[in-house]
Amino acid sequence: MRPYKVVILVNVALAVGFLAGYLWQQSELERFRREGALASPPGAAAGTGRGATARGIVRDVRRATRDVLITHEPLTGIMGAMTMAFPAADPALLEGLAVGDRVRFTLETRQGRLVLTELRPDGS
Repeated sequence: MRPYKVVILVNVALAVGFLAGYLWQQSELERFRREGALASPPGAAAGTGRGATARGIVRDVRRATRDVLITHEPLTGIMGAMTMAFPAADPALLEGLAVGDRVRFTLETRQGRLVLTELRPDGS
C-alpha cells in the first residue's frame, strides 16, 4: 500500500474515532442532566424557593452552627427517610428546641441548599 493511502486511512480512522467519542460524550452529558434534574430539590434550578414540609424527631440541636439533626419521613421528590442535619434560616427557630421533640418542618432551596425555614411542634 502506498504511504499516502496509509496516511488517508489513518486520518479517516481518527476522524471516525473522534466523532464516535464526541457523540458518546454528548449522550452521557444528556443522561447526567436528566439524572440531575430528577435529583434536584423542587425549585433548585429555577431558584423559586419552593420547598417541602415533613415530620420528624429532633436528634441534636447545634446552636453554634445553627443546624438541627432530624430523623425525618420521606420528603416527596427530594429524598427518602433518613437522619440529616439542616441549617436553620433563622436562629430563632432553634429556641426552645430539645432532643427528642417531634416536629413538623419546612425546607426551602436557597442558593442550591436545603434550608430549614419553619419548625414547629408536631401535635400528631
